[in-house]
Amino acid sequence: MIAYTSGTTGRPKGAVVTGSTGVTAMRAGGWIARLPLFCSRLFTANMSFVASALAGIFPVLYVRGSVGVLADADVDEVVALTEQRGLSCIGLPSPWAARFIELVEQRPDRVRSICSVVHGGSRLKPAEAEQLARLLGDRFILSWGMTENCGLPLAATSPGDWDAGDARVFASVGRAVPGSALRVVDEGGAQLARDGQAVGELLLQSSTLFDGYFRCPEATDAAFLDGWFRTGDMGAIGDDGLVTLVDRRTDLIVSGGMNISPSEVESVLAEMPGIDQVVVVGVPHDRWGRTPVAVIVPAGPRAPTEAEVIAYCREHLAGYKKPTRVLFVDALPRNASGKVGRQAVADSITQAR
Repeated sequence: MIAYTSGTTGRPKGAVVTGSTGVTAMRAGGWIARLPLFCSRLFTANMSFVASALAGIFPVLYVRGSVGVLADADVDEVVALTEQRGLSCIGLPSPWAARFIELVEQRPDRVRSICSVVHGGSRLKPAEAEQLARLLGDRFILSWGMTENCGLPLAATSPGDWDAGDARVFASVGRAVPGSALRVVDEGGAQLARDGQAVGELLLQSSTLFDGYFRCPEATDAAFLDGWFRTGDMGAIGDDGLVTLVDRRTDLIVSGGMNISPSEVESVLAEMPGIDQVVVVGVPHDRWGRTPVAVIVPAGPRAPTEAEVIAYCREHLAGYKKPTRVLFVDALPRNASGKVGRQAVADSITQAR
């Protein structure tokens, strides 16, 4: 199988997955999603995404379950079908989280048949993770994965993680799953401390890792460091194994010589009233080289103004991290795996200058 990467920051590459690796992934996928025998799953993701087969459909068939495929679904329809059909497992993309929480709070019995609700693909607000854990308990699974690992999670939460109500868990993506090993390194490749504070690039070894990029030997060579796959994600690992993501290495904004983390600015703005969704990207700037711009989908009848957004960031962030521009849109562009197309957002801003 050749599975193409999301391409959120550049041209997608074809990750080659062998048959034996695919079988290993199929078996591991059922364990990670905690699928019981003869389960039923509703699949709503785009079928071009690698996780569609290896992480979403094959594991269900492996445990002799059934899969319903529903194109162009919305969260209301998914919750209704979960209740009507007694579904065992569903995926929960970030844009659905707020409405899903609302529906389940109104009537928890709607999802009484559910064994697991798996979140992955894009960042979830810690406050929403906490609400989902309260509503679903161990049935809710936070995860982090990528195409090069057959779309399977590299890390995920485990039963009991929510019991202590630890804020670090809600902001994390869990711990490395069995069959995977993670480490964090600095720019020179030196291993950093597993103290939850040292941020570097996350490296991976896994039994379900791809065999290289199709007809791209240079890209394949660049993707590995001493036998470890360079995920391109920046993060930290705690002494208890909890993995916290920060940003994609390519998403960091260098403005006037200072590093700005888009996710840090996004996390602050996610708590501002009147904002539903936000993405922060770096665009060219005559003086600073690059500068952060916030692109916002408003929530509710009254959206904040540009001046209010910048003032809010100034209050909660260092001055150099605040956006220099704020744009309001009806929706953010997303790719087949549900991730925001950062490069498309940045390109549209640059072209409009």
